[in-house]
Amino acid sequence: MIPQFPQASNVPSLQSWSEAPRVRRMNAADIRSSGRYVLCWLQQALRARDNPVIDAAIRLGNDLGLPVLVYHGLREDYPYASDRLHRFILGASRDLARDCRQRGLACVQHVDRDDAREKGLVYRLAADSAAVFVEDQPTFVARWQSDRVAARTEAAMFAVNAACLVPPALLGDGIGSTTAFRRKHEAVRADWLATDDLQADIAAYDGPLPFTSDRLESCSNADLDRLVASAAIDHSLVLSPDFPAGRDGALSKLERLMDTVLPTYATTRNDATKPVGASMLSPYLHFGVIGPREVMATVEAADAPAAAKTKFAD
Repeated sequence: MIPQFPQASNVPSLQSWSEAPRVRRMNAADIRSSGRYVLCWLQQALRARDNPVIDAAIRLGNDLGLPVLVYHGLREDYPYASDRLHRFILGASRDLARDCRQRGLACVQHVDRDDAREKGLVYRLAADSAAVFVEDQPTFVARWQSDRVAARTEAAMFAVNAACLVPPALLGDGIGSTTAFRRKHEAVRADWLATDDLQADIAAYDGPLPFTSDRLESCSNADLDRLVASAAIDHSLVLSPDFPAGRDGALSKLERLMDTVLPTYATTRNDATKPVGASMLSPYLHFGVIGPREVMATVEAADAPAAAKTKFAD
């Protein structure tokens, strides 16, 4: 059960935001205007654009006159940790840092390994923050890690849904079938297809940190491979050539969706013998390399039958 705390409605800068239904408070701690920055801790929304978690942090940071610090850390003890997942995640994190810089945001990273341990790093980063923003993500490890930190930190903590096109809070509870879900979702879907990235009013954070960032933005592919090799994970499962890491890999799948998948999707989607019926977007959505708005924009732009687009949107 998700603990109930005062919602974003008691934070004016978030209350008036068009994306406010995505935001919920995770603890009852106060926002500290004396913080050095607003911390945006990402685990599974590894993109700098069209990311409501980052935008919520910017919204509060602008209100407080504080910069946003984006942080991504990669541990070795997540379920099924392997070269395949590690390398995929690191490729996404490298692009996250690059694109944050283009947005005028500082992004710092830590990759856990034998010669570089940073116990309690999230807590130390939170201690210098005005507030912490995380993904409201019900899968993988993000939820339980975020819940644990929210219960222990003295910083105000907010969860922001970045995985769904329509905020689940708007759809409500008690949806007992896919038909009922579609009915509610279709009624409001068009209202959530477009948004603009917020602009940070404060210069990128360049102050003290409780650790030395790995700065993945400057890493080559060989550098990332060395980080993977140094981790205590399963090295028998290598990166899949079918799912190239990073934004370029995600964009190649979106192009395939537009040109190859959608034209026949209505008739091939349930035929497991035809690979053309699968979008192959799952890992990119799971780790937030792309978001639902970008996928829907691709669907709308495709030269494909309306029935195929509708089936995919559902």
